[in-house]
Amino acid sequence: PRVVCPLILLLTGLLALVTCPHSKVEESFNLQATHDIFYHGVGPAWRSAIAQQKSESCSEVDDESSDVCNEHTATADLPYDHLQFPGVVARTFTGAFVLSSIARIISVIVPKSIFDLPSHPMAVQFLIRFEL
Repeated sequence: PRVVCPLILLLTGLLALVTCPHSKVEESFNLQATHDIFYHGVGPAWRSAIAQQKSESCSEVDDESSDVCNEHTATADLPYDHLQFPGVVARTFTGAFVLSSIARIISVIVPKSIFDLPSHPMAVQFLIRFEL
């Protein structure tokens, strides 16, 4: 009896995922950010932030001649689609980071011989929407 309601809720959510596999417009930006973090990680963003800090410190010192000051990673060079096609509202990526981390953990736990999750983007999207 106490299990029936949560089971119905779970089955209703799964039915919605299977019958409507694509996201709503309101979900698309975070889903895209989650996809980017899942496939590319946060490394490119960290490297870009560090390069930007170095660039700012070089402009303060006015030492443009050193190699450290000349290396700069522009936002356009980052592999993240959600930066190339930004929304009109500023967003946080905490949720996208948490969702992609959970999906990454699941992809590590499930052996590749059973199912190679990263090679199936639709399955990644399904998993991330299921997590929500």
